[in-house]
Amino acid sequence: MRLLREVGVFLPLLVQRLSAYITGGVVVAAVVVYEHMRGQNVAAWPFVWGTGAFLVIAFYSTWRDEHRRADTLLREYEELRSELQRLRQAARHREALGRLLVRGQDLTAPFTRGHSATHSLALDLLDDVDEWVDEVEVYLHEPFGMSGIARFRQDAMLPSGTVAAGEIAAWRTAYEQAMLQRCRNLTALMAELRE
Repeated sequence: MRLLREVGVFLPLLVQRLSAYITGGVVVAAVVVYEHMRGQNVAAWPFVWGTGAFLVIAFYSTWRDEHRRADTLLREYEELRSELQRLRQAARHREALGRLLVRGQDLTAPFTRGHSATHSLALDLLDDVDEWVDEVEVYLHEPFGMSGIARFRQDAMLPSGTVAAGEIAAWRTAYEQAMLQRCRNLTALMAELRE
């Protein structure tokens, strides 16, 4: 059934081409001039040979045009498919980064909820933050590369190393500022994925 539809599309195009070649101005003019100058009609064999030649040319030119159209459509399809794949990947990254952003905001919550900064809480948070940072950087690497990771870290140096018991207040301030900045940086990067 598909073959018949394709032939049904191809034949009208072929007939249109063939009639354009056979009845084209140059061919008709040549026949008129020949018949007028000779005073007799053109023999049948030149029409048969000419029609055969024009049929071959019409087949080829119709095939060529359809082949070019098919190539163009295939190229456009591949471009659209690639763009759709890129958009789906960006959506997956946005979704994952969104979850990580919420988790990062949760990592700042102990202090904003009024918990007192203790030495053990600080050590637990450092472990959680290290894990969170690693996950975020894995997700940022594919769409942004190292520049995305650098932008995520920008102006947000987290306190590292050990937390001395007497330095909890200073550590808490540095920690909160760094985490809030990282969350802002992550939000800005996620906005770029929407574009």
